Amino acid sequence: MCGIFCLVSPASSPFTWDDRVYQLLKRRGPDSSKDAIVSGCQLPYRCLFSAHVLHMRGLLTTQPLQDPAGNILLWNGEVFGALQLLPTENDTAVVLQRLSSCSDPCDILSFLCTVRGPWGFVYYQKMDKDHGNPESTVEDLEELLDLIKKDKAVKGLIDVLSEAVRRRVQSLPDESQAGERSRIAVLFSGGIDSMILAVLAHRHVPHCQSVDLLNVAFQQHEARKDSARGQKPSRSQSETQMRTAMFDVPDRITGRSGLKELQALAPQRRWNFVEVDVRREELQEMRRTRIADLVYPLDTVLDDSIGCAVWFAARGEGFLARDHHRTVFVSSAKVILTGIGADEQLAGYARHRVRFKTSGHQGLVQEIAMELGRISSRNLGRDDRVIADHGKEAR
Repeated sequence: MCGIFCLVSPASSPFTWDDRVYQLLKRRGPDSSKDAIVSGCQLPYRCLFSAHVLHMRGLLTTQPLQDPAGNILLWNGEVFGALQLLPTENDTAVVLQRLSSCSDPCDILSFLCTVRGPWGFVYYQKMDKDHGNPESTVEDLEELLDLIKKDKAVKGLIDVLSEAVRRRVQSLPDESQAGERSRIAVLFSGGIDSMILAVLAHRHVPHCQSVDLLNVAFQQHEARKDSARGQKPSRSQSETQMRTAMFDVPDRITGRSGLKELQALAPQRRWNFVEVDVRREELQEMRRTRIADLVYPLDTVLDDSIGCAVWFAARGEGFLARDHHRTVFVSSAKVILTGIGADEQLAGYARHRVRFKTSGHQGLVQEIAMELGRISSRNLGRDDRVIADHGKEAR
């Protein structure tokens, strides 16, 4: 997703860009960068807006986007429902047009609660008396949450998932000149969640387009050798075989099995099984210089592990193995389907079994509701930051 930034400060306060922060924002939005400053007349304030766009839909629209009345929008996200968008329309422009027609905070909240999709934004509403954007009341926020919770339930899990995937793989900029370059990638371990995503993506991506399956393996301490049995490796053992053995972790093995199933199910599709091999030295270096900051403020071992795997997968640099040969490959996909949240929704963790045994069905429902309530900040925020560091979008 895009990189957006807003700083509100007294007009007399000096401001100097931290070059590191600015470069991190640009990594999230490689297609367009622009800054804008708004100063108050009656109140001595200054607003600095900085937007860096990852172009995904319609015509490339530079941000910060300002309407004739002086309202400014920085939009980071996607619209997958409620708003009707033509293929040539950009969601940022359409959202600003609707926001500009709102007269008070309640109107703004009522509109935003209808927008379906992952998004974040900064909206500056220019007031006649130069009072800036009025603050939302607690009652307004509670109303928004109530409306979201009362959203109409949809029957049929597969149909719901299929429609969600369709919206995410078809809302892409027209890149008809891209040739055989993939537009969609899947974080692919060969597990049930990534397999379902790949199959659903196959339903909605034109058969002439390839799909990249990003499979990460971290270097094992040692490649498996015959020396464990007192025998030395054969001289005929190739470097490729040694490297393959070094990265034969469980996700790589299940990933290859999943690839075979997909090839049998959809032989006309070109599935690019990208073997992303991560050596220990590179893992330590990138964890220290990039990934730790992106995962922050989360700091558990699990967050570190997932953050590292997702970062290297999203980078998309690996190998394609065909006919016993491996060739260097870099994924061109700007959209990555992650499958994050499947275990939380479907009670896939051991703790769910424990909660069910101790508290029954109602306790399990409460546990899942609690996890889904925090997943946007606990998991999705982390993965969005990690993937966006490569100028790509998590969906």
